[in-house]
Amino acid sequence: MTDSKQPVLLQVELTQYGWTLKEGATPHELFISKDKAVRRLKERQKALKAGGRASDVVITSQQDPPRGGQAKWRARGAV
Repeated sequence: MTDSKQPVLLQVELTQYGWTLKEGATPHELFISKDKAVRRLKERQKALKAGGRASDVVITSQQDPPRGGQAKWRARGAV
């Protein structure tokens, strides 16, 4: 049973596959960009607040990873 007085930990974390949104230790969604993950996190925060729950937020990186290598790969594949 979860304690409704304990804040829910919402975390946006950079993985090798993209940005993931976690609630507690459970991953929920995977996003290509940090901005999209943070938008979804804010939506989840609002829903928790509407239900009377508090949340703590953790974001593990300040920048999106460079995508230059992936763009070059796509260009080579198109030739």
